[in-house]
Amino acid sequence: MVRILALALTLAALAPAHAATAYEDLAAAIRAGDGKRVGTLLAAGTSVEATDRPEQAAPLLIAVSRGHQVIAERLLAHRGTLHTPDAATQALLSALDADDPAALRRALANGASASGSDETGRPLLARAAREGRLQAVLALLEAGAAVDAPDPIGFTPLMEACREGHLEVAQALRAQGARVDRAALPSGLAMTPLHLAVAGERPALIRWLAAQGAPLDARDSEGAPPLAWAQGDQRKALAELLLELGAQPLPPKT
Repeated sequence: MVRILALALTLAALAPAHAATAYEDLAAAIRAGDGKRVGTLLAAGTSVEATDRPEQAAPLLIAVSRGHQVIAERLLAHRGTLHTPDAATQALLSALDADDPAALRRALANGASASGSDETGRPLLARAAREGRLQAVLALLEAGAAVDAPDPIGFTPLMEACREGHLEVAQALRAQGARVDRAALPSGLAMTPLHLAVAGERPALIRWLAAQGAPLDARDSEGAPPLAWAQGDQRKALAELLLELGAQPLPPKT
């Protein structure tokens, strides 16, 4: 769905026919959210780190950018970088995953840090935003969580909310100062909240971000603006929306 997939498909079309590589098999399983297939490939010795070409996205980046939390955790565990939260943070995570605001507030009152992170290094606020847990987001912000705290690839809580289509969560984060012009790290393709709203096919978030002053033509690490993520017949309406909002047209293909 996102430009990573489009790039991979383009490169594949230009290359000679060949059997799928281990990387291609793993990347396809991750994109499909097929945790069982990912586990089988890892058990067979497929590297968590390997890519066939420098321009290809690492498996972990694919999982994180697609929001496949469980697969990301499996990749990190296989690589040996999955960390175990302390008991207090685990109590927060359990409350968050159960969508139990009362239990979350109790955990905070008992000393759990609102600035903690989950097993993958994602801030708890970002995880709450990704899952659309508005009350948890509000409680974590009230307890001092940094509104723009990034995950290991630079995705902020607002980026997570925009990708997943959680408008009320995005509004709550913005009310506390979340930046609409923030870009992820190069390992996160330098995507902005608007790139992620387009990638997630979230027209309401696209309109809202534009109204909030999000840069319509910000470039990702490949030099592509959000409009470039809205190509193809299935995303024609998104492209038209971005142009209506004032995005610069893409140059004609040569």
